[in-house]
Amino acid sequence: ANYFVSEARGNCLSEVHMDDIHGTAEYDELEKFAGELVAKFGVRYAIHSHKNATYDHLRRLRVRTPKGMHIRAGEHHYEHMLKLFDLDPRSKAKPTPLPCSVDINFEGEELPEDEKRVYRSGVGILLYIAADRADVQYATQLLAQRLSEPTDSAMSGLKHITRYLMGTKSWGYFFPVEGEV
Repeated sequence: ANYFVSEARGNCLSEVHMDDIHGTAEYDELEKFAGELVAKFGVRYAIHSHKNATYDHLRRLRVRTPKGMHIRAGEHHYEHMLKLFDLDPRSKAKPTPLPCSVDINFEGEELPEDEKRVYRSGVGILLYIAADRADVQYATQLLAQRLSEPTDSAMSGLKHITRYLMGTKSWGYFFPVEGEV
């Protein structure tokens, strides 16, 4: 889990995850904060000072604009899902994370061992993507409940959500410079 920390003596907001820190503030304040971290902990850092920076941090794509920061899962996660299920990236995207008529218990025939591995890998990737996607968190939770005994119905649900993600992969969280999130 990420923790957000606001620096009391300045206007610096920092996101801390294990040994990774991502901060936002005016350039001079970031330089000072980074200098303190180097002196105290010997860390390395990079400052993305231009208004239109695009970079990866914690395996997530970050797009900084003058209006704020957009955070979403990296493109490679979506590509991995497509490859895992041998889906054509040009296939039509689904309009919802799960079919409207889905049995949320995903009852059905248990998958063979080789397909169980594929299912578990797919749910693992989905769990990572769902951290940045409120729209798929419920469906992800339902699919994760089937990790010990994946069924053909659960696999169909996982393929469905994969096709949904292909049409919405630019979605994520946006943190505006001003105003409410």
